[in-house]
Amino acid sequence: MSPGTFGRWSWIPLVLLLASACESRDLVCEQARYFQVLKPDFLVRAAPFSIERLGAEVKSTDLERVPDALRLKSGNRVVVDWKSHGRVIGHSDLIFSPDDELAKSTSPDTPEDVYPMRHSPRRAIERVRFGFRALKCPDPDSCTKATEPLLLAAEMACHRE
Repeated sequence: MSPGTFGRWSWIPLVLLLASACESRDLVCEQARYFQVLKPDFLVRAAPFSIERLGAEVKSTDLERVPDALRLKSGNRVVVDWKSHGRVIGHSDLIFSPDDELAKSTSPDTPEDVYPMRHSPRRAIERVRFGFRALKCPDPDSCTKATEPLLLAAEMACHRE
């Protein structure tokens, strides 16, 4: 093989490297802290409640169901993994509308599932604030559905996968 032949094809790995770097990767949000929402009716647009103002932090072990991880995928699709008392109990498939700050269920079985959500990409560490409802039950055996759910927000730090 002549030196000219090698040089002619040496750009291919560089192009492949650049193409793979430009691929969109999922944004994974974890390390959640959970807060009660203050003034949940304050400045609500189409959201079921406002996640603007946060109150006291609540331990995840005291709540029936919390978002454990959130994955933002292409096309504004969102997958939320739910956890209860240390165990993963399922996930939700949602579509996020940044303009409305809402994440809505894509399942025909749960079209009423709408969550207030805010993505802050212009920070040193990307963050997501995700609103949800949960029952406060420090002991999973004593949790009753008769109690009114709390309005909560998860604050999550995000990274590219």
